Formats: sequence, structure tokens, C-alpha cells
Amino acid sequence: MFSKHTEVVFGDVNLQENQVQKVHGESQSPGAGGWPTIRYFNKETGYGGKAYSKRTDKAMCEELGDNKAMLAYVETAAGISICRPETKLGCDENQLNYLEKMKDVPLEKRKQDREKLEKLMETYKDKPGRESRVRGRIEILKHLEL
Repeated sequence: MFSKHTEVVFGDVNLQENQVQKVHGESQSPGAGGWPTIRYFNKETGYGGKAYSKRTDKAMCEELGDNKAMLAYVETAAGISICRPETKLGCDENQLNYLEKMKDVPLEKRKQDREKLEKLMETYKDKPGRESRVRGRIEILKHLEL
């Protein structure tokens, strides 16, 4: 799913072999909040990373075992959209419909819509599913501005 996204890399640490407790002075808290311990690293979190915050009362493996939940989490943590408007790869039906709808909208209106969506992103910081949808629309509008 993310193989064509150079912005996304997955890693695995086996604590039996490597007792990683701190990274750049930041506690990694393995096992805290459930098992497996899920952390993400990006420009905002720096090298220490940040722990995944569960969104439901399900076990961690069940929560992120749901493909939509995992996709929303990775898109939010990485700050990307898996949808590639130029090829339509990774785009769901809603994104394809939005792409089709917006391609005939005047450039100035698309720019205004993108600015509104970027402001809306701030309100969805703790709602990965919604943030993911808005991010996908922003990426579509950016592509149409080219």
C-alpha cells in the first residue's frame, strides 16, 4: 500500500535482541499503552518520535488491524495522502469523484477551497479519519493547480 511512498518507512525492533529504551534522550516506553508499541517519527516529533494514541477501546492489534484505521493513522502521522491524483493510484471512490468534480472548477475557486481545507486541517488534528479525507482533497487540489 505504501511501497510507492518514499515518505513512509516501517521499522520493527525486537526488544529481546535490542533493548531500546531511549532515542535521543526521549523515552520510547516499550509496552506502555498496549502491545505492540506503535510509534511514529516525522519532522514534528523529531528523532524521539511520538507514541500512537488509541482511538477506541479495542486492543491495539484490533484497532490498527482495521485497514481504514491503519491507513488514516499512517496518512496523518506521515502528513501524506496515499491518493496520487496524477495516476489515480491509491485513490478511493470518493477521491476519484472529487477529482472529477473539481477538474472543471475555475483555478481561483480551487485555490480558495484548498485554503479553507488547510485551515480545517487544524481542527482535525486528533481525528485521523477526517484529517485523512481532508488531506486527500488538498492533494487533489494541489495537483489540479499544476
